[in-house]
Amino acid sequence: AGGRRGEVYVGIDVFGRGCFGGGGYNSDKALQVISRQRLSAALFAPGWVFETQDKAHFFQNQDKFWTLLSPYCPLSAPLPLPIVSSFGRGCGNVVAIDGKVVFEGAWTNLSAQDLQPSFNGKPTDFDPQRAINVNGVTVNISSAFNNGASLKLQGRFRKGGSTKLAVVRLFKVDVSLGDPLLVAYTFSEDKGSGVRHYLQLKTPKKTVVLLDPNAAHAGESSLKSRLPHW
Repeated sequence: AGGRRGEVYVGIDVFGRGCFGGGGYNSDKALQVISRQRLSAALFAPGWVFETQDKAHFFQNQDKFWTLLSPYCPLSAPLPLPIVSSFGRGCGNVVAIDGKVVFEGAWTNLSAQDLQPSFNGKPTDFDPQRAINVNGVTVNISSAFNNGASLKLQGRFRKGGSTKLAVVRLFKVDVSLGDPLLVAYTFSEDKGSGVRHYLQLKTPKKTVVLLDPNAAHAGESSLKSRLPHW
């Protein structure tokens, strides 16, 4: 194929029928070989996760499956501004509008899916020497400010750690930023956690803190800010 290697698609059957690696949670083995040869891949029957694994832990299993594949999948940046997401997956146990729950009960509507975090595989770098580490980044379909989900961050503190900063990457973006730029986000936290939240933008040249919510009261907060001149 010469320079057109990327136009050659190699099929991966997640059920493992005649497939290198045996499919399932080993599907990444086949994708690794395909990627090494600079070919493209066509994934068949990813519904294997739902059809064969414990449905009570579907989201955990789904995240596990795609996390294994993520090192060999290219990242695509969101569309132009505005970038809006409540991390909804098109299903949930509640529906909320501006923090008010308007429906309680299981529901499914795939057209209501939101933009998902770009870094499925490794949203945060775990360092045991840090004073604070985020060791869990999951979508919570039982708590929402808008739509039917929220992003849940879990971590732990360590006395005497080398640094007190932990970074969770959310989105890869490829946009032109103007001034002013309106930025807002909403969060809730466990009482007495003492954790300070920052929303920052990292570019090849510098890192800019877009929002510093230290002045906000504890509990759910919504903040707005303008992007400083570069």
